[in-house]
Amino acid sequence: MSLKREIGFLFHIVRINLKSSLVLRGAFCARLLFVAFNNLIFFVSWVIFFKKFILVNGWNFHHVCFMYGLVNVALGVNTLFFNGLKLLPKLVEYGELDVLMTRPLSLLVSVASYKSDYSGLGSIISGIFLLSLSPITNAYELLLVLFFIFTSIAVFASITLLYGSLSFVFQDIGRLSMDLYNVMVMLSTIPNCIYKGILKIIIFTLIPVGFVSYLPVSFIIHKNPETLLFLLCGTLGLTVFSIFVFYKGLRRYESGSSSMVVG
Repeated sequence: MSLKREIGFLFHIVRINLKSSLVLRGAFCARLLFVAFNNLIFFVSWVIFFKKFILVNGWNFHHVCFMYGLVNVALGVNTLFFNGLKLLPKLVEYGELDVLMTRPLSLLVSVASYKSDYSGLGSIISGIFLLSLSPITNAYELLLVLFFIFTSIAVFASITLLYGSLSFVFQDIGRLSMDLYNVMVMLSTIPNCIYKGILKIIIFTLIPVGFVSYLPVSFIIHKNPETLLFLLCGTLGLTVFSIFVFYKGLRRYESGSSSMVVG
């Protein structure tokens, strides 16, 4: 199946889920408002913090607004379109990948679109609101924001896929995978400028959220073209590596399923 048709399939799945969710419009709107409010209530602590401390290692209130908005939009898009990646350990553990393999499109797209969660719209709404508080003054800066959103979406999806692919090697990894995901979200919403030494290495390797929040804000502050290049190369490398690990692990799953059928 072509890339265009697979993207169309993703939007089709989301549209179907939204239509089914709108049957109960009251519950739909209430959940969106709750998610948006929940995201913003945590941001209040940073509002209070920066009333007392104007700068933290070069970061000011607007930089944190940008970081928090970027993270929320990226997580919202992933929840809306690629929520199935978080469920990969469950699909592997219960053998549900067998059903997805019969679909006439790539398995990775089938996994990503396995279950769409419309609550991601709440995160997108709160993220756009926070980004609007950032000092975006011209078309060039707007294009940069769109670029950072795209790379952040790709990084979050790739990390989630990597953690989920551990289930091809280790059994009962679902809880650990979800814990790692939650740690990733938590670290991405903390100004990365406070990380030094080993912690800074971790946010670019084991839990590479530095590509989501640290590098975009770093470029805004210092305007260093090398930062953009590092971000682009890191995002592409992480994306390719996560896809490679997924399909490499899939071979173990296929051989295990075959032996079960033969037996």
